[in-house]
Amino acid sequence: MSKAILLGNSVNTDQIISGEYVRRDDYTEYLFKKFRDDINELVRNRQIASAIIVAGRNFGSGSSRERAAIGLRKVGVRAVVAYSFNPIWERNAINCGLRAYRFTEQAGHDISEGNQLEIGDDEKTLQDKTNNRSYNLMETPEFIRDIWEAGGLTELLRKRKASG
Repeated sequence: MSKAILLGNSVNTDQIISGEYVRRDDYTEYLFKKFRDDINELVRNRQIASAIIVAGRNFGSGSSRERAAIGLRKVGVRAVVAYSFNPIWERNAINCGLRAYRFTEQAGHDISEGNQLEIGDDEKTLQDKTNNRSYNLMETPEFIRDIWEAGGLTELLRKRKASG
């Protein structure tokens, strides 16, 4: 079970990790520091592990800073579910092994902060256990699921090289 963290539309990479902190390795100190103190506190207290971020449209807009995706993965965020992603952020998330799912266009949601969520075994639904509701997700291509399962693109390539 994963705790829901709700974010709105156009959450940008500077809100995830401000430019002044990108050269630092301690993500637990700096993620969301200048955007939402409540989330930053969860990160600092190591209470964000396995959380699912539920966002609106254009998640990850702004710079091409890959640390915005890497940081979420490093602190244990289970997945980000949104209506759409900035293409660069989405690619960075996939490459580092952070799961990024899209709601289907028909899906609306009434998920609240803190609700208990679960990604369905088929990875085609987001289940809100608190509200006993289910939301459809767009199908994720198999090659992206392979990258996620390996822990990122680099790990997938290492495993393939070692086995072949």
